[in-house]
Amino acid sequence: MKSEQFRLLWHPTPTQTLRSRAPLRVTAWIERGTYLLSQAFVQPKFMWRPAREMKLDSNRPTLVTETPERIDLLDIARIQDAPNIDRRQFPFVKKCHCFLIETQTEIYLFEAQSIQDKKRIVFGLKLTVSRLASLIMIRDTKAVEEFFEPVSVPGEAPNFAVGS
Repeated sequence: MKSEQFRLLWHPTPTQTLRSRAPLRVTAWIERGTYLLSQAFVQPKFMWRPAREMKLDSNRPTLVTETPERIDLLDIARIQDAPNIDRRQFPFVKKCHCFLIETQTEIYLFEAQSIQDKKRIVFGLKLTVSRLASLIMIRDTKAVEEFFEPVSVPGEAPNFAVGS
């Protein structure tokens, strides 16, 4: 799970300004954390960005320059099958393929390509988050080996990581 990418449909939650947002095909992965020489660290994250699609009229892939969406692994409170889906908010969802990732402040709805993929991804994410949390709680150095880059890097944490 930590070394693979997978394709999902992300169904963004409607907001006050955007009442309905179209589902977006994304590539998702687990990003390893990084220790900084300033004794700070950037936490491991579940990340996703729009999937790259080949242009039909050329042989070159389109470049995705957007900053990926992200959730710190330790911010994830719950990963589960989507129990009830409001069809007014998410009219295109295949409920049997969907799962939720909940944090303290947000709920993210993803759709896998099949029921088997959903089960594999949900189980893998649960194991990954629980393993990281348990290794950190018992202060096991395996957490550093498994979830962080092997070398420290100079510098300060980037702006997006400071608020996380």
